[in-house]
Amino acid sequence: MFSERLDFIRQSIQRSDHFTESGVLSFGGGQHTSGSRMRLSAIKSLLGRDGDSVLILGLLARKEDGRLCLEDESGRIPLVFPEVLPKGRVLGLFTENCVVLAEGTYEDGELTVAAIGHPPLEPRQDVRMLLNGINYFGGPQTLGTSSLSASSLAAGRRLGGDIRLDLDSIGGSSGGSSGGSGDGSDDGDHTIVVLSDIHLDDPDTLAALRTLFAGFSATPPTAFVLCGNFLSTHGVPGSGFSAAYQAAFAALASLIAEHRPLMQRSHFVVVPGPSDPWTQGSSTILPRRPLPASLTSAFREKVPHAVFASNPCRILIRSRSSSSRSSGRSRSRSAAQSDHEMVVFRADLVSTIQRNCVIRPPHITANKFPMHVAQLVVRQSHLYPLPLRVCPVLWGYEHALRLYPAPDAVILADKFEHYSQTVEIGSGANGNASSGSDGSDAVNVINPGSFSSSTSGRRFGFFVYQTGTRAAQVSYVSSTR
Repeated sequence: MFSERLDFIRQSIQRSDHFTESGVLSFGGGQHTSGSRMRLSAIKSLLGRDGDSVLILGLLARKEDGRLCLEDESGRIPLVFPEVLPKGRVLGLFTENCVVLAEGTYEDGELTVAAIGHPPLEPRQDVRMLLNGINYFGGPQTLGTSSLSASSLAAGRRLGGDIRLDLDSIGGSSGGSSGGSGDGSDDGDHTIVVLSDIHLDDPDTLAALRTLFAGFSATPPTAFVLCGNFLSTHGVPGSGFSAAYQAAFAALASLIAEHRPLMQRSHFVVVPGPSDPWTQGSSTILPRRPLPASLTSAFREKVPHAVFASNPCRILIRSRSSSSRSSGRSRSRSAAQSDHEMVVFRADLVSTIQRNCVIRPPHITANKFPMHVAQLVVRQSHLYPLPLRVCPVLWGYEHALRLYPAPDAVILADKFEHYSQTVEIGSGANGNASSGSDGSDAVNVINPGSFSSSTSGRRFGFFVYQTGTRAAQVSYVSSTR
């Protein structure tokens, strides 16, 4: 699994302009070239090259004695870090099993590290041209039909919980700020409302949801993405706990049913959280199954456009213009630009990466940590770049965690305080993550924070995301109970 990930990234960076005859890669504040060409060295080729400055692409791991090392297909080499690396030489956060570019001096079978960073990303359009219509994003292979479908992990080897949102399937776009004028036109800008940690057994949360739905009723968004956990208590599956889930989702369905425009024109995508039971047998295994129909039957009956997704899941938002220009497995360039690819993942990543980070920039501050988490996930092209001992992964579905090609948006729903970051693509090995920047060749990373456990008193926070402008805005509602 990890060697395949390493090989995938190796092929990707070898197609980069940084590795052509005229390309020079700026890395760690300096330049490392062989003539005019960037050259990667295999570990087995270092024998007899004592004193040479080399650049290695490999997997960050630990030896039996606990020392960090770098592995590739040809071997393993221990890493030696100076007590203090100059500023700008540790280019991001790194956990075990990360694929990294390490520059340093080879001596006596060890690599003394001078700089370390993430591999560069390929521009999104270059990847799509390279794939020539092959659907790496997941979901239905036929791209031109009007449908909204979801598949489960049990359905062959397709990605569990793939969701395809086609606006034609519910009568066009939803009007106003949600991406349409109400006359059937479609400008490609659609509103996605994202909430996480929605404790449906909390009366204040239900009151806040009533206020939120009332506020969006006049201009229904394209979709509400509702991420768990859905109860404030953690329990073992059983008759009492099952009844609590059934009652909770019945109450949520009743709130939505009070607003007919939302029922008619908005999708409701439900993603299980780490403490929601009945998801893949154990809440510690990724990916996780959708919540079962036995717990959510009342919700499914009342809400016509409800989709219960796996964790993670993928959402493809198709504009009407895109749907009419594309068919089969190939898409025109204009059609591809009209699609908006979104990946949703509910996991407490910030705290997990804090505990398992093995290399970090010096003097990193708490408010900068989410920026580095966003960069880590996007530049590793993987939602969970951590050792298997932290969270087991179903090997047959490991592809569900990959982010290649890079999607337009990644929702990292986390109980950590909300944040929004933009990670630029094709900016070199040092990467670039900034807050609020705009660009078509970038990945928007959004954490809506906890809706029911907000640190802002009893204000309930969520994010509103516009697919056309790529604007992500945090908003709040108050409980009216």
